[in-house]
Amino acid sequence: MSTEGLASFDFPSAGKPLMTWYRVYGEYGLSNGRRPLIILHGGPGVPCDYLSLLAEPLWLEYSIPTIIYDQVGCGRSTHLKEKADDPGFWTHKGVTYMFQEQLLQLKAHLGLKGEYDLLGFSAGGCLAFDYHVNHQDDGIQHLILASSPYDYSKWREVVKEQLRELKVLEIVEKHEAAATLEDPEYQAACEAWSGRHMSVLPEAQWPEELKRSLQMAGEDPTVSTILGGSDEFLKNTGLYSTWSAVGRMDQVKVPTLITNGVFDMIPSKCQKAYVDGIKDTEWVVFEKSAHLFHIEEPDKCVEVLNNFLRR
Repeated sequence: MSTEGLASFDFPSAGKPLMTWYRVYGEYGLSNGRRPLIILHGGPGVPCDYLSLLAEPLWLEYSIPTIIYDQVGCGRSTHLKEKADDPGFWTHKGVTYMFQEQLLQLKAHLGLKGEYDLLGFSAGGCLAFDYHVNHQDDGIQHLILASSPYDYSKWREVVKEQLRELKVLEIVEKHEAAATLEDPEYQAACEAWSGRHMSVLPEAQWPEELKRSLQMAGEDPTVSTILGGSDEFLKNTGLYSTWSAVGRMDQVKVPTLITNGVFDMIPSKCQKAYVDGIKDTEWVVFEKSAHLFHIEEPDKCVEVLNNFLRR
């Protein structure tokens, strides 16, 4: 059972009306003792369809009402192509500020006034972290940072190590320096990294929901490009490049679950900083997965989340 809709989002500097597309699995406000869970997608700029594979079983198997939505700039929410060359628009009051405001207004539209839980997947974890730190009295009871970088520049260094381990670093360096990114040799190097660290599933086995998210992200790469940077491995050009949780982890005041896959593009060495820096954490590593562990180990994933959210 799911319902979807559009919520208005008032953000004057956008210069036009904005809308947030959302989907709710189940019903919140019931007397079953389960708080709503809001899931924030990653990318940045990869719409939330792929997270329906997590949201739906959480409701059907564990009666956890779950909300997913597209952040502005992507998917079925309002797009912002005209802001592609306006970095000041995106960084006003901080690189996640607009998206924090979007979440606040979506909650108001949905009538969520009490306790709830918040999960940020990949780059969505940066937003979830900032939102919690800046809204301590907003009702969040549990925070989940799923395969999320604690520091973007440090993560880029880890990616370089991964390329070296795959013996493709020199190939990547050569072609990125020469701007020959369409060269088959470079494309093969990208596929080697993705096949090891994005998903252990062959692309032919990717679910339609994931393919749809990636297709929509590719149709309008405004957000992914200006926030995440170019597709090149070794250039940290996006506005997220300076994002870091370092020095702020002691401000997380709720139980926090840290998760990643053993082959994750954002691996355990990136998660350990969260585990060491946040006071009350659990840490689960999915031993058969890369980045998309909710697709690669779906049953274990929803079980882990359910157990944690029952704390």
